[in-house]
Amino acid sequence: MPLPPLVGQPESAARAALDRLGVDYRVRYRTSDQPAGTVIDTDPEAGEPVAEGDRVTLVVARAAAPTTDASTSTPSPTVTATP
Repeated sequence: MPLPPLVGQPESAARAALDRLGVDYRVRYRTSDQPAGTVIDTDPEAGEPVAEGDRVTLVVARAAAPTTDASTSTPSPTVTATP
């Protein structure tokens, strides 16, 4: 049977679909600009034949680590009157 299209689905829905097919799977997480918890890739790809007991890899988006603003401001020079 062909692997159904899982990219774009929530991880939980993809896991449920694979459980129904009777295939084994593993999940890998990758930083992505896609919403966290969304399937962004599969191996094999959708449409490829899979049989009960085959292993499918789900690649699931994880949120990028928050970045800190490390910029510093330079103070403006102070103007003083000359005597």
